[in-house]
Amino acid sequence: MENWQDNQLHQLMSEKEEQAIFNAVFNLAMQIGFTYASFRITTLLGSHQTNSTDFNNYPNEWNRCYQRNNYQTVDPLVFHCHRSVFPILWSPEVFQSTPTLWRDMQEHGLRQGCSQSVHDVRGIVSTLSLARNSVPITTDEFYSKAGQVLWLCNWLHSALADKLLPTPRLDNSYPLSPREAEIMKWTAEGKTASEIADILHLTTRTVGFHMSTIMRKFGVNNKASAVLCAAKSGLLF
Repeated sequence: MENWQDNQLHQLMSEKEEQAIFNAVFNLAMQIGFTYASFRITTLLGSHQTNSTDFNNYPNEWNRCYQRNNYQTVDPLVFHCHRSVFPILWSPEVFQSTPTLWRDMQEHGLRQGCSQSVHDVRGIVSTLSLARNSVPITTDEFYSKAGQVLWLCNWLHSALADKLLPTPRLDNSYPLSPREAEIMKWTAEGKTASEIADILHLTTRTVGFHMSTIMRKFGVNNKASAVLCAAKSGLLF
């Protein structure tokens, strides 16, 4: 990869301690022209965040400002990255609905930046953001470095998702029956109730009944959330 030497990548992939990994990431970010880097890994259930861990080398005062103002609840970067795997280039237009957040970012030296996310079937989302104080990020630079940013985000997700956010096991007081587990797996494959009925030689009404029971056991009100719960409990692996 351009500007990343083989020995630097080898050092990153050989590190075991979290802080050492992120020190290597911060160094790689500098190699491609960024002063700051942030890696956030979050567990989502439906659209709700249930757990989060963040490593960054942002200015301490900015981190305190972000927490003090509870900016995470209105941050358009968080909103975008929790819903899309397309990279996003920071701009006034992105922060149009949150001008105070954008102003505070500028005042703390986070003037130019981009973010990239990775999602997995368990509902775990990793977001890598790179930023600097000056020199606008051109469209050419944004796209030319997108592959490096995506590779780095994917590698961090693969290396750290299980370590930083271990998959919780669901309460087994109400385990799924073999039939319910079978229906859940086909649902996770994207099959409709009608298709599952054909595969399992059931009626569509019976499949719907089982799905209602599954959602009640998981305490959710839609199939997407049920799939996430099943994935996080290990039922889909």
